[in-house]
Amino acid sequence: MFIAFLQICPSYRCVNRLQYCASVIDIDRQHLEIPLEFSHLHRLSFPSLRALKLQLLTGASASLDPTRSQFIEHHLTLEHLYWFPLALPSLTHEALPNLKSLSSTRHVVECLASIAPSPPTPPTPSSLSFATFQNLLLPPIPEVQRETSSLLSAPSCSIKRPIECLDIRSLDARSLLAFHQYFLDSTKLRKLKLHTFHDVSDVCQVGDTFPEITWLWLPNTHLPSGAVHPKAIELVCRSLCTPDDQKFIQESF
Repeated sequence: MFIAFLQICPSYRCVNRLQYCASVIDIDRQHLEIPLEFSHLHRLSFPSLRALKLQLLTGASASLDPTRSQFIEHHLTLEHLYWFPLALPSLTHEALPNLKSLSSTRHVVECLASIAPSPPTPPTPSSLSFATFQNLLLPPIPEVQRETSSLLSAPSCSIKRPIECLDIRSLDARSLLAFHQYFLDSTKLRKLKLHTFHDVSDVCQVGDTFPEITWLWLPNTHLPSGAVHPKAIELVCRSLCTPDDQKFIQESF
């Protein structure tokens, strides 16, 4: 049973009421679907929570991300998570050891893989100099894009989570191949949604790396290496398909 909290209310009475209703209506308290804007989420505790969906309904500030991370880290029993943070939250790589399904952002995956860059520390007023002020105003000069695998160093320890379903925005096929071994068990993945990839060979390598995949979603265009504009995906082995199969494949993309 899903515990749905439909109205955002900041009062402590509302927090206590939600916690009480959860214990009365759903004894196991295994599923929770709640607005991302609910500011007192970190005050709740569900020892048997298995599924969590945090959905943005009206709008919120990125200042809520730390408390969302705190709530997630405290619930080690979570197996299914739907969470698209508003900025770059800090999440320990030891979080979510039992995770089976994840819909989130690339930064969350990098945190779980222990390769996420440290968030920048804002300068204090006393440390502001002309150089600092200039850096804040002028956009940084973009660096030449390098292969993801050349930027990674293996973390000291990693948790290979039994993830079966993966849907990560802004995570391309090459990046997934580069650091998947730091956060998931490649033999468990069954369902994968790739939002972007470069070459078709990358998708083929994904199939070799995750042999148990039975469902794969691809975008209708990709950006091949060295190309300036996106290119439509070409269906291979079209002659081996019946007309009905071809129509089904085209409608799927």
